[in-house]
Parts: sequence; structure tokens; C-alpha cells
Amino acid sequence: MNKDLKVSLASLYGVFLRLGLHSFGGGISSWVHREIVDVRRWVTEEEFVAGFALGQILPGVNSTNLTIYIGQHLRGAIGAAVALGGLLTGPFVIIIAAGLAYRYLLQLPGLQAAMAGVAAVGVGMLLRLGLV
Repeated sequence: MNKDLKVSLASLYGVFLRLGLHSFGGGISSWVHREIVDVRRWVTEEEFVAGFALGQILPGVNSTNLTIYIGQHLRGAIGAAVALGGLLTGPFVIIIAAGLAYRYLLQLPGLQAAMAGVAAVGVGMLLRLGLV
């Protein structure tokens, strides 16, 4: 990393917001490497590997540990908080929106019967898979 490089908090937030949205559900470490090391060159390969290894041995989710490490490495404690906030904002908003949509959809007539049918199909598929 260029020691004169001062990554803005807005850039840090934006990058991790986009990473959180694109990798919703896991598999983010390779995306972080590509974006932070290869594309933006905010950290070196050695710094990334050190953060990745640290994230693996600490308790918690590896990707959030890596995000906190990179944010802290670039901008200190506030950088760690901003990077983690960026990573979690997208999935948080999606889950809240899905919960609100579900609450609304429950009020539609016939949805309960449709969901019971979907559940029956799921059980049937599981049984079919188990028998073959």
C-alpha cells in the first residue's frame, strides 16, 4: 500500500456496500481481494493475506473479520466501522424489504393455500430424492 494514500470514508463505504450486495450469501473473500488488492491497490498482497489469516483464526464470520481488518488498516477504528457498515447495509435493507413484502403478501387471499401447496411439493421432492 502507498503510505501516502488516504482512502476516503465514502469510498470505503461504497466499495464494501457494493461487495455486500454482490456477494449476498457468502463467498466474499475473493471479491474483496480482487477489489481491494488488484483493482484499487489499497493494500498489498501480503497485507491482505495477513488480514485473511487473522480473520480465519478470530471468532466470527471470516468475511466480516476481513472487512474490519481492511477498514482498520486503511482508516483506523472509524474505517473499520464504516467498512463493516457498508458490507452489512445492503443485505440488511434486502431482508427488511423481504420481511415487509412477506407481511403484505400474507394478507392476499389464497396465499396460505398456495404456500401449503409449495410446501407439499418440497416434501415430495425431498422424498423422491431420498428414495432414489
